[in-house]
Amino acid sequence: MDAEKGTINANFVKPETLGSIVTTILDCAVSHGMSLEAIAQVTDLSAVDYARLDSRISDDAVAALMSVIAKHWADTAISMEIARSAPFTMLGGLARGAQFANDIEAMLGWFLTNQTIIADQSAVHLEQAESEVALVIAHPCETQDQGMLLEAVTGLIWRLLQESTDVEISLRRVEFVSAKPVLMAAYESFFHAPVSFQAGRNALVFSRDSLSAPVRDVNPQ
Repeated sequence: MDAEKGTINANFVKPETLGSIVTTILDCAVSHGMSLEAIAQVTDLSAVDYARLDSRISDDAVAALMSVIAKHWADTAISMEIARSAPFTMLGGLARGAQFANDIEAMLGWFLTNQTIIADQSAVHLEQAESEVALVIAHPCETQDQGMLLEAVTGLIWRLLQESTDVEISLRRVEFVSAKPVLMAAYESFFHAPVSFQAGRNALVFSRDSLSAPVRDVNPQ
């Protein structure tokens, strides 16, 4: 990135989020009956260049938008609806590049190395234990939308991992920092694993053995 927009991985000038994420969220909101007019009444859509998938949108504008949508669907698991239906283009180059990994472990490594594709202030790392590995994801704005965007992105990453291999991989558990008034069943139905809220981290927890699952149609070069 140039000096005006910031520098990925070092000395960024302003926190930004990938435009395709916002485009997908808006599409989902509209498809579930929320009009752009209603959104525009409570947030400045002029600050959101949602027509360009590769645009970079300020985190303040994204947080305002997500907060509106989160409040509108406060009693539903809208983040899981987004994760279930969103195209992988929501993740931009993060999804495309991950397809060149050899196995699930290498895909996770790709997410770590290139996490700023999604947002400058993404904080993604792996926490290793003897029998399990956790992909831990955080962002400073997650408290403003009750974790909705982070949940949706985490769910979409999980879907990408599942659909990238012919080997069945499973999660040991899923953890989220936020508190949710919705039924746990909506989350556990999506992840097919126990889900806990008000945890100390946002994490997808895998058994160590599952990370060796090969990626389908990997490019040998």
